[in-house]
Amino acid sequence: MATDRYLKIFKDVIDHHIGKNDFDAALKMITSKLEVDTGDDDVRFYVSQLDKVLKAQPESNSMESAEKIVLDALMRLAYAWVETGEFERALKLTQVDLLHMGNALLEIRLYIFTRQDNTTEMARIIRKLYNEKISLRCPETHYILGNSFLRIDKVDLALQYFEKGVELVDKEDDEELFKRLTNSIKGIKSAKNAAELVKEEEENKRKEKLAREKQNQVKKALDGESGEEDGPASDLGSDKVDDEEPPGELLALSGSNGIQSGGGTGSEKRGILVVRYLMKPSLELRSHSKRKILNIWSFPLYIIWMIRSARTMIGNC
Repeated sequence: MATDRYLKIFKDVIDHHIGKNDFDAALKMITSKLEVDTGDDDVRFYVSQLDKVLKAQPESNSMESAEKIVLDALMRLAYAWVETGEFERALKLTQVDLLHMGNALLEIRLYIFTRQDNTTEMARIIRKLYNEKISLRCPETHYILGNSFLRIDKVDLALQYFEKGVELVDKEDDEELFKRLTNSIKGIKSAKNAAELVKEEEENKRKEKLAREKQNQVKKALDGESGEEDGPASDLGSDKVDDEEPPGELLALSGSNGIQSGGGTGSEKRGILVVRYLMKPSLELRSHSKRKILNIWSFPLYIIWMIRSARTMIGNC
């Protein structure tokens, strides 16, 4: 623990830097002291000096740089105490009053509660940071929020936090955090690519199914048109052979029953009956292809019957 005399000299040096507008030198001097393990009273003193420097520094673009220097110093101190299990001591560090640094101290508290596994306080701070659109300065905070949103399946939002964390992290200064952030990004992108492949495969299967259904519909329509050309649809419903006996006139003309008739007019009539009978489908087939095969043989059979019938009619005349 520093003596009162040392702290007074330190304060005078800081005031000297502020008087010369050398704010960076003052901040570096303070943060270097914070990086050394000191007592709680010393920490409160150094933090008060930080606040004094921030208040003395005019509003300019360098203010953001100064706040980052302060935040980095406080984060390193909090990290060191958390690693040794001194959570309460680290939390006290975030209870100081720093100009414009309230939200930054929230990030330190979030880190401490995360390591402490205090999910209630974690959720409260995350809601505040997200709902109020607070600009985050620590890459560790981006990693914590990314994991939090990943656990509730908000993948795209988690990816945004991880990628922003990679932009902020110093690869050489914190290589371990850099690896955690980049591995998280790779994991999300790999999972998204796998999901896209599954989705694409399902879409291809759906298209193939629709194509098959359409092809079957076209085939059924074509089969129906062919059935109408060959005969009634009922003719395709059975493979049974028609047991109907030929009419007596046909048997007489063919000479199969020994009946003979005379008369030219009667011969013409019998010839017409033969033609009509032979033109009727003799079989009822289920298969359309079988019907076509049968039709191929119908014409030669018809010619044979016509020759035999003609001979019979000539003999009767």
